[in-house]
Amino acid sequence: MLAGLAAIAAPIILHLLNRQRFRIVPWGAMMFLRQSLAKAKRRLRFQHLLLMLIRICILAFLALALARPLVKTAFTAYLGHSRTDLVLVLDNSFSTTYGGGETSDFESIRRTALSLIDTLRQGDTVSVIVAGDASRPLSSDPSFELQRTKQLVVTLQPQPRPANLLRAAEEAGAWLSKLRNPNHEVYIITDGASHGWSTDRAADWERVAAVFAKRQPKPTVRVLTVGAAERPNLAIVDLNVQPRIVAASSTARITGRIANYSAAARDISAALSLDGIQKATKDAHLEPGETATVTFNIQFPEPGPHRAALDIGADALTLDNRRYLALDALETLPVLIADGSPSPNAFRSGSGFLAAALQPGDESVVKPTVIDAHALPATDLAPYRVLVLANVARMDHVLAEKLERYVASGRGLLVAPGSLAEASDYNAALFQEGRYLLPAKLLSVSRAQQNAPNRVAANATWRPELAELVQAQVQSWWRLNPGAGTFTLATFANGDPLLVARRLGDGRVLQTALPLDNSWSDLPIHPVFVPLAHEMIYELAVSTQASRNLAVGEPSPARDVKTDEPGVFASGGRALAINLDATESDLSPLSPPQRDLIARWLGATFPENWRELPSRISNERFGMQLWRELVALALLLAVVETLLTSLWSARRSPGEVAAPKMVMNR
Repeated sequence: MLAGLAAIAAPIILHLLNRQRFRIVPWGAMMFLRQSLAKAKRRLRFQHLLLMLIRICILAFLALALARPLVKTAFTAYLGHSRTDLVLVLDNSFSTTYGGGETSDFESIRRTALSLIDTLRQGDTVSVIVAGDASRPLSSDPSFELQRTKQLVVTLQPQPRPANLLRAAEEAGAWLSKLRNPNHEVYIITDGASHGWSTDRAADWERVAAVFAKRQPKPTVRVLTVGAAERPNLAIVDLNVQPRIVAASSTARITGRIANYSAAARDISAALSLDGIQKATKDAHLEPGETATVTFNIQFPEPGPHRAALDIGADALTLDNRRYLALDALETLPVLIADGSPSPNAFRSGSGFLAAALQPGDESVVKPTVIDAHALPATDLAPYRVLVLANVARMDHVLAEKLERYVASGRGLLVAPGSLAEASDYNAALFQEGRYLLPAKLLSVSRAQQNAPNRVAANATWRPELAELVQAQVQSWWRLNPGAGTFTLATFANGDPLLVARRLGDGRVLQTALPLDNSWSDLPIHPVFVPLAHEMIYELAVSTQASRNLAVGEPSPARDVKTDEPGVFASGGRALAINLDATESDLSPLSPPQRDLIARWLGATFPENWRELPSRISNERFGMQLWRELVALALLLAVVETLLTSLWSARRSPGEVAAPKMVMNR
C-alpha cells in the first residue's frame, strides 16, 4: 500500500503544467506599478505552493492510511494499543496430567492461557487450537467473545491421547489467513515433552515453516513450556500373552514391560488381575532408563473371552500405570485344509506335512481337518477358524464369493498355491487387480539354477523365532506381485515376496509363494516348519483378538464401544481392551538442538520466565494505529483545500487573473 505514495507526484506535475502564464505587453510609463505587481506575484506563488502541498498531503495520508501504520513508542503508550489477533495452541495430551490434582501441568497450561486472554481488549480476537493427536480449533473463526472463549478453556480437559504439535502448528499456520488485526501472536503452551513435536519429520516441518515465513504481517510466535525439566515417570508400555492362541485349561504366559523414565533406580510391585480378580504380584527393580519385564503363568479355567489388567500403583502420572489385555481362551482351534492333490500317502499329498506340523500330539489346541478340494464348494465353513487352500487347482467366482464372506466375518484364509494352481483362475476370481481376496497377483513360476537354490532372506521374517528359515533350499516358487494395502511378511534372498498378508473385513488372508509340501523345497523337513505352520495359523486366528486390543482413538469394531478412554469393555459377549499410546509416557524435554530447529521453523522464541509473560506483553502491545487519524487528516485537508480555493478565487481582482508583465519602452 505504501506504493500509493507515488500518487503525490500528480499535484506536482499539474502545478508545473499549469503555472500561470503572463502575457508580455509592451507598455511605457508604468514603472510605478512594479512594486505592487511584485507583491501580488509573491502572494499568488505562495497560494499555489500551499494548495499543491495540501493536495500532496491528502494523497500521502490516504496511502499511509491504507498501509495501516502502527507506532509503538513511550509516548504512544498513553494514546492506545494495537489491535491483536491471539492464537493459543494448548497441549491437552495425557502427559499434561503429570502432578495430579490442582498442581498438574495442564492446570498451569490452562491458567497461562486464561492470563493471556486477559491481556486482550475490545476489538482483539482470540483463537484456541487443541494440540491433541487430531488438532482442532474450538471455534470456526477468530472470536471477539473473549469471556466465552475463557469459559471454553475452563471446561477443557486433558485427553488420554498423545500430543501432535506438528499437526497443531499446521493448523495454526492455516488459521493465520483468517486474522485481520495488524498484530498477530501465536502462543504454543505445552508441558515441554519432546515426543509430541516429531522433530525427526523435517520435511513436514519445512512445509509449515514456509507458511509462517510468507505470512504478513509476520506473527510473533512463542513456545511456553510449563513442565519441569525433570519429570520422573514409571509406565507399563506393553502387555501380551504367549502363546498367541490360548487354550482353556492350559497355562499361558502374560508378560508386561515396564519402563523407568527417570534418573534414579526404582523398585516396583506389579499386580496382575484376571476378569477383575487379582491373581498374582511380581516385584522388579528398574535402573534409570531401563525397561524390565514381569511374567505371570496363568491358567484359564474355561474357554471364552477373558480380561487381564496389570497395575504398578500410582505416581505423578497415573494414567500409564495400568494396562489392559483382552483375549479368548479356546477349547480347540479348528482348521480346515482343502487339499488340491490328495494321496493315500499323506506325505505325498499337498496337506500331509502341514497337518502333521499343526497337530504333533493330541494335546495340541490346533485341530486340522483335511478334505478334497473338490468338496470345498459344498462344505460348511462356519465351524472352522482358519481355511487353508493347499495347492488347489482351479478357482471360480462362486467359490471366491463364499471365501470372501468367510474371511470378512472374522476368519482366516491361507492360500498356498503349487504346481496345480492356474494363475489365470486365481487372478480373475481372487485377485481382480488387488480389489478382492488374494493379497498378490500370481505372475509366473520361477526356477532356481541347478546347484544354486533360492533361500529365504535373513532377518526378513515377521517373527524372530523363524530365523532358521534361511536353511531351507527352494527350487521353484511363484513370483508374486502384491496389491495395494498388503503387507509382505517374508521375502526370498533375491527380493521376491515369500509371504504376503492383507486384511479383509474382520479377517485376514495370507498368501505364500510356495506349496506347503516338499515338491518345490525342502522346507517341510526342517524343524522350523512346525513353528512356521503354527505362526501362520496363529497370525490368521488371532486377527479378531488383535482387533479387540486397540489404542485410544483407533476405530472400534463394536458400535456400542467408543475408544475415547482406556479400559476393558464388554461388547457382544467379547472383551475389548483400549490402551494408551505408550510413547507419550516418555517425558524427556526438548533438547537444545530440537529447540533450535523449532525456533528456525516457526521463528519462535522460548521465554524462560513464562509466568511473567502476560504482564510483560500487555505493555508490548501498547501503541497507536494511525490509519483513522490519517483518514481524518486527509478529509480535513480536502475541506481546507476546497475552502481556500474558493476564498482565494473570489478575492482575486481581474488584474491578478491575467496580470501583464510590464516592459519599458525605450
